[in-house]
Amino acid sequence: MTVDSFSSIGSPAIRGGRGVAALAAKLGLRGDLAIVTLVVIAIAIMILPLPQPLIDTLIAWNIGASALVLMVSLYLDRPTKFSTLPATILIATLLRLATEVAVTRLVLVEADAGNIVRAFGEFVVAGNVVVGLATFLIITVVQFIVITKGSERVAEVAARFSLDALPGKQMSIDSDLRAGDISQDEARRQRHLLSQESQLFGAMDGAMKFVKGDAIAGLVIVVINLIGGIAVGCLQHHMPIGEAIQTYSLLTVGDGLVAQIPALLISFAAGTVVTRVAAEQPRDLGTDIVRQVVREPRALIVTATVLVLLSAVPGFPTAIFLLLAAGAGAGALSLRRRQALATERSAEAEPATPVPELEAPPSEGPVLMALSPDLAVRLDLALLGRRLAERQAALAERFGIELPRPAVRPDPSLNGTAFRLDIDDVPAAGGTLDQTDEGLETLPSAMARAITGALEHFMGVQEARRLLNAAEADYGDLVQEVQRVASIATIADVFRRLLDEGVALRPLKLILGALVEAGTRDQEAGLLVERARAALRRQICHAHADAKGVLRVIILEREAEDLVRTSIRQTSAGPSLRLTDEALTALVDGVRGHLEAAPDDGPRPVLLASFDIRRLLRGLLVRQELPLAVLSYQELSRDVSVRSLGFVNCGGVAVPPGGLHLIETGESANAAE
Repeated sequence: MTVDSFSSIGSPAIRGGRGVAALAAKLGLRGDLAIVTLVVIAIAIMILPLPQPLIDTLIAWNIGASALVLMVSLYLDRPTKFSTLPATILIATLLRLATEVAVTRLVLVEADAGNIVRAFGEFVVAGNVVVGLATFLIITVVQFIVITKGSERVAEVAARFSLDALPGKQMSIDSDLRAGDISQDEARRQRHLLSQESQLFGAMDGAMKFVKGDAIAGLVIVVINLIGGIAVGCLQHHMPIGEAIQTYSLLTVGDGLVAQIPALLISFAAGTVVTRVAAEQPRDLGTDIVRQVVREPRALIVTATVLVLLSAVPGFPTAIFLLLAAGAGAGALSLRRRQALATERSAEAEPATPVPELEAPPSEGPVLMALSPDLAVRLDLALLGRRLAERQAALAERFGIELPRPAVRPDPSLNGTAFRLDIDDVPAAGGTLDQTDEGLETLPSAMARAITGALEHFMGVQEARRLLNAAEADYGDLVQEVQRVASIATIADVFRRLLDEGVALRPLKLILGALVEAGTRDQEAGLLVERARAALRRQICHAHADAKGVLRVIILEREAEDLVRTSIRQTSAGPSLRLTDEALTALVDGVRGHLEAAPDDGPRPVLLASFDIRRLLRGLLVRQELPLAVLSYQELSRDVSVRSLGFVNCGGVAVPPGGLHLIETGESANAAE
């Protein structure tokens, strides 16, 4: 045990130890030399005979050092502040056992072991050898079975739990760091404390074995001193048997006590550290115990009542119990009065909580809800603004993008109860409200439909950059790689095209992974979109399937697909579809016929086509005002059951024989690419 080990603890209780460390530094002492010196002294003690004054000095040093370790443990605010405790226990045990060897040598050779051993023996034995031995055995049993055994078990469990909880705590630190709740330096400090804590409890598990072994060694040494001393006294010093028993039992009990008392203090110190549960605000053990035990006045009142009842038991010291009951009752009353005073002061210090007012919505923005003057007067604009903001936040969460907060503004050009939703100064929706309609559901729903149909307008290079920056905390390498294979403009174009078809940018990891994989060979945004959609097959199918996981599809016949392929023309703006009027009419009428015949008890069916013509077909249907999702075979997921509603060709509608049927999905369909 060194001066440095205590000066590094940092607890307010160790300020005196810091002063000792400073004094040691002035004297030119070094902690490493002190440790080496102590180990050399321990070895020398076990080998060389020592005079009685030096034995007394070593015993006094052992008792003082053990008391110091105990006091340090009691004043710790967290166990990791005494990380050198396991090594301190080892060194203290070594010195104590070395002193025991030296004392045993003096007892057997000179029948005297110094003033401290004799004083302990005379005080405990008090003229009765049996009483002295019984007292020593009781102290030893208390230390070995109660304190040492319990501390050993607690240290073992704490070490196991600390190691088991280590991955979860590290993940929690990483999560706080990614969320921005803590800085890099704070995360580094917490990881260091976590590692130090796990190492401390692991080392304490082993150190308690030293304490246990020390207690066993003390019992063995006592037996050796007693039997060996009586034998030496009778056979070599020719003492009468009674005198030999009296002399050596006194020295044996004294020797055992001067060994067991420091060991008991060290055991208690170790048990205090391993059983310590750190509070939210670090404080020493005594403060925590007092705060937690006496903070509930009702417990003190019940305790006082029990003591009063016990005072009435015949034969019990009534005055003592009544005095204790009065103390507990006075403490309860004082605590209640203090709590009431604190409550009054806090009530006076805190101003009355104002009723929160709804924040008025902005009057300008990319998304603007324009209201007629009559509606602006009749509706609660603050509440309406909050409902619009809530619906906007839900849409942003659903599609994985940022959306501007909706603005609300009166528009004199609107009459009656008319409203209009503008996106980037272009009308996107509108209508009128009934006189009884407060607009709290109608207007947010109209806004949600308009925004859902215009999601691509909210995605650009700047928005794509913000998405990548947000994803970099979790997928740093993936974000760097996707920016290496594709420009930010291309990435934004892919995001915009996905949103244009109502595909959410979630999970973003799948989209970025698909772009990295395809970007090394394809740079055209349209092809990258198809690769991203294939990666999102589970999400896309789930969005269009019903509650039972059934995806209803309309299949484009192979002959129609071939006709579409032959009608593709390459232009400066990219590929375009040039169908004849007859083929276009047949295709559109066929799709519309299936949509009209489809049941209304589920999601709208989707059109199923090959990978290479999917996006062109989708653009064609949009221009024909058929808002129908078009999926490729590569986008079919194993998680859904695909049910065909029929076939479409460029010559009309074809219904499969036998009505509706299931078609194959999975890897065979994915391999069709």
